[in-house]
Amino acid sequence: MEENKNQIQPANQTQEQTVFEYTESKGSKIVKYSFYSIFVGAFLWMGFNLFFQQPASFFMGFLKLGGQTEEVQKMTELKIMLPYEEVSFEPTKGDSLIRSRLENTYDSLVRPDRDLRMEPSLALSWGILNDTTWEFNLRPNVVFQDGSVFSAQDVVASLNRAMNYKESELKDVLKNISKIEVVDDLTIKILTKVPDPLLLNELAGVLIIPSEYEKKTIETPVGTGPYAFEKIYPQDRIVYKRFDKYWGGKPKFETVVLYGRSDISQRGNMFLKGEVDLLTFVPFDAVDIFKERNLKVVSVPTLSIDFLLFNVKSQYLQSVENRNALRLAIDTESLAASLKGSANAINQYASNGVFGFDPRISTPKYDAKVSKKTISKLGLNDITLTMSLPDGLQYIGEYVKKNLNEVGINVLISYFDTFEKFMESVNSATADLYFFGYQSSFGDASDFMKDIAYSKAEFNYGKYENLTVDQLILSASTEMDPLKRRIFLQDAMNVIVEKDPIGVPLIEYEAFYSFSDKIDYEPRIDEGLYFDDVNIK
Repeated sequence: MEENKNQIQPANQTQEQTVFEYTESKGSKIVKYSFYSIFVGAFLWMGFNLFFQQPASFFMGFLKLGGQTEEVQKMTELKIMLPYEEVSFEPTKGDSLIRSRLENTYDSLVRPDRDLRMEPSLALSWGILNDTTWEFNLRPNVVFQDGSVFSAQDVVASLNRAMNYKESELKDVLKNISKIEVVDDLTIKILTKVPDPLLLNELAGVLIIPSEYEKKTIETPVGTGPYAFEKIYPQDRIVYKRFDKYWGGKPKFETVVLYGRSDISQRGNMFLKGEVDLLTFVPFDAVDIFKERNLKVVSVPTLSIDFLLFNVKSQYLQSVENRNALRLAIDTESLAASLKGSANAINQYASNGVFGFDPRISTPKYDAKVSKKTISKLGLNDITLTMSLPDGLQYIGEYVKKNLNEVGINVLISYFDTFEKFMESVNSATADLYFFGYQSSFGDASDFMKDIAYSKAEFNYGKYENLTVDQLILSASTEMDPLKRRIFLQDAMNVIVEKDPIGVPLIEYEAFYSFSDKIDYEPRIDEGLYFDDVNIK
């Protein structure tokens, strides 16, 4: 567990740990968040970055335009383009697409830094009194944008809303909280049902609202963050103004304007005309065109991965040997290379930097000849495997099909034009292979483990069962010692990748951003969009 240097020191822990028996993972928030983004998060990535109906050549029409040559002056207004129009001001939504419009207006108790370690926000310090009791010391002299004074009661109301409000998507994330106690105006205790090593990560997702809004519909956001909501122009833009009483110091910009366009041609056109300063989610096949125009393009690895999931009840995939043979028959390095820098090959179900990533796992060397001999020896040559994918992912599907064809395996692919139809296929468990995407939004491998690999997981669509993996997952879920916990997760990762494969790790994505010559910007691995991360030249 990451600790703040000002934290209260933990008391001696003599209480026997309770074993956490899984019912539904806190990580299932991933499914209930971004359009069921345990699977679709990666599909959205492709929609933003990879496979558009319009080819990147549509940008060629902009080449006749002049570059962004306006005189650079002291910048007071920042204009940002997002790749979607959807707007909601409900602070208990988990969808990262929605939260990007809220995270500068609201604060949480703690927030992740660039390395996904928790740092103080409205909680000035914290400590563990025993395995299931945390104490938080709150920041004094903080005011909301409506002028009310921040106190412990606002934290209680915000947590209650997140746990109980009918529209909240954070209920599963916070279900381990058993009680919230107010010690005084600037001190609270949070009690959990069982030890919870991810409590800080979970609290980072709870935006703090004034207590009077605990049970009300929130149509206008009011928080303690650096930028106050001013006005929305539906299907166009939202305007924010600097909050001069912000506790963290003077925000950089007087005004920030967030635009939203799902049509990539509109996004690109506005950026190339100089109408916005920062363009998020640049399509990978437009990167070279941007660079040709001397526009700054930067990228960062994300927490989103793609993988194939085995149906281990399939007649061909019940044996470990068969599954390993298929794993080694997919050339993930060439797949990543074919995506022209937008993706990197992965050898496990977490990006490097995610807690629980196992550096001992090696990337398998692809050799079609060796794989073909192995497939033949196992009697798998000339069999036909079935695979289900959502429509729009034909590139991935055809790539996998080609690889398996080369080693003697036929593949019959079904593409489904809606996510609902795709999930009907998944739930029917009739295919041998499924394509999924996952985003470890906590930066922790336990989410994937509890959602996908645990035998009782709600989303264990591959029907995978391994008692050793189950025990490692359960141990990691309540282990408060980060060193021990890391070992549990790494050992589980090693099993599901190499010793008893659950599927085939494929790729992780890069996110591309472009910005004008008036600013500098370093994107975050968690895709957080904090206005004051933008630096004025």
